[in-house]
Amino acid sequence: MPLTGCRTAGAPSPTPTPDGSAEERAPILQRAEGVRAPTLLGPAAPLPGVGETASARDVELTLVSASRCTPPTWAPPQPGHFILGLLVDFSGKTPHAVRINSLDARLVLGDRTIEPTFTGCTPDLRAGTVRLGERARGYVNFEVPLEAERAQLRYEVHRLGTPPDELGFELHLGALRGPPAGGP
Repeated sequence: MPLTGCRTAGAPSPTPTPDGSAEERAPILQRAEGVRAPTLLGPAAPLPGVGETASARDVELTLVSASRCTPPTWAPPQPGHFILGLLVDFSGKTPHAVRINSLDARLVLGDRTIEPTFTGCTPDLRAGTVRLGERARGYVNFEVPLEAERAQLRYEVHRLGTPPDELGFELHLGALRGPPAGGP
């Protein structure tokens, strides 16, 4: 899937209509106070980081924290890897249900893409929906190589009948190389 660029808050974007003309639409992304947008992925767009919020049409996503997690003894990571737990918080912006699911997240390390794992920090992000005024919060966990320096969290926001919006966050992983908090 190609990454989409960002528009400046308030700049209308033309949207093709069935008859071939274009209608003006409000931008998908807006820069809110305390939010380091742009938040849809684009080649030159600076991405928000830990503690910051990305915004799509129907939902806001805050990357609350990044932690090295202690996995259960029955599911250790591969040698040379650790479990990265990303605490995320979703806030609905529309009266329509927006699907939330950890399987819509992925971690990008250069040209590698890592899918979520089901072991690590808890409570994990449960599949469900959020609407206007509702929140969902939990960890999305990834098994990451110890040598990883930087990564991007990417999350696809799905709506029925439209292509997904893709939100992104920049992560600096060097500080997470030590032992997990509370672990050996």
